[in-house]
Amino acid sequence: MSYKDKTIENSKIQHALINIFKVSLSNKPIVELVKTSHKELIKLMGKEKAKNFYLAIYEGNYMYNLPYYYDEYDKEPINKPISLKGGLTDYIRRKGSTELIDKKRQKELIEKGEIKVIGTDSLEWIGAPLEYHNKIHGVLTIQTYNKEIKYTKEDVELITYVSKNLSLAVDRKKRDSELKEYRRKLEKEIKEKSKEIVEKNKKLIESRKMEAIGILSAGISHEFNNILSIIMGNVQMGIKQCKPDDMHYKRYKKIEKSSKRACEIIEKLMLFTEHRKKIKYFVNDISKIIETSIVNLKNSLKKSNKPNIQLITNIEKNLDKVNVDKEDIHFALKSMYNKAIDALPDKGTITITAKNFKGIPPRSDLHLKKYIHISIRDNGIGMNEKTKNNIFTPFFVTKDSGKWTGIGFAEVYIIIKEHEGYIAVESKIGKGTIINIYLHSAKNKLVI
Repeated sequence: MSYKDKTIENSKIQHALINIFKVSLSNKPIVELVKTSHKELIKLMGKEKAKNFYLAIYEGNYMYNLPYYYDEYDKEPINKPISLKGGLTDYIRRKGSTELIDKKRQKELIEKGEIKVIGTDSLEWIGAPLEYHNKIHGVLTIQTYNKEIKYTKEDVELITYVSKNLSLAVDRKKRDSELKEYRRKLEKEIKEKSKEIVEKNKKLIESRKMEAIGILSAGISHEFNNILSIIMGNVQMGIKQCKPDDMHYKRYKKIEKSSKRACEIIEKLMLFTEHRKKIKYFVNDISKIIETSIVNLKNSLKKSNKPNIQLITNIEKNLDKVNVDKEDIHFALKSMYNKAIDALPDKGTITITAKNFKGIPPRSDLHLKKYIHISIRDNGIGMNEKTKNNIFTPFFVTKDSGKWTGIGFAEVYIIIKEHEGYIAVESKIGKGTIINIYLHSAKNKLVI
């Protein structure tokens, strides 16, 4: 080859390497880098010589990832690491240098136990290791099944030269990929931590708000009890001194009725104080509690002015038993059913489901592994974000008419929290509401 021919040849090689490094510096994936390398080799060696080509990146334990693979006989492998243990590729990685292997050389290696044939047996094969940081990470390979094709010493030198330069490009691409993956994981962790901090802050605010309400409620309850005690005492004396047909008797009875109603409100306020009665927890069959509550709900629907509301139930058999105050859970379910009814117009659907739940309930701070998940879904008016975020705040008005307030939700929230459970609300305007209640299973063996 003349000096001029060598200069032209070197120019072509440099041009090919420049094209390869352009891709390595781009945002394109590693497969595009290897594809470009194949195209450039075809330009330098000819289509038939460089037709069958692949790059194998070593993953450890004789497993190789083939980001790009072309073979006219063997099908393209599945896009996952494959074993090439004992094959020519693994031989080149172990040897650490480029080699041209023809049929004679292949037979010698097989007889020595160095290799075994994997895939379709080629006539000539060149493998060159990809080495960077003094470690071999893969093998660049071309092969031919054509008797007319004979690889030369110059072909071996070219593959060696390209593999050395490609190894740097692949290393850069791999490091870029690892950096992107690290950034992605870091961003995900930051996002999750930020969300966790927001949730903890939200719970802290909620806790302090409930604490403040508790202090206020305790003072109000105490003062109102003193006032109501005097009113009730005088009313009862007045009732005793009057006959049933006396005009004042009926007035006293009305005052007595209103006073009892005021006592009930104070009892609800006591939910938010530390002076609530000690709850008695017993192992109860939650299936029976839910069954009774659904019977009561059906009766309520019959008596209501919304007879067209459809009730769907899906209660899993063999629900775990629970440690609860039965009356409290009855009250909680009844309150949530009433909210669902109130959210529906003249017709609609209420769906009640209950099932055993394993794991930690979503977005909760619970830590046990077994729960009963009760879901109450309606396809009613739904809530906006403001309402949903304040739904457990006592006396928060959840309807424009102001006919009822959030005290029902707040009471249920306190009851479920006292039972070491969790309650959450999902809702969208016009899409309805889902109330999710989680009560811990008695199988957790938690002693309360």
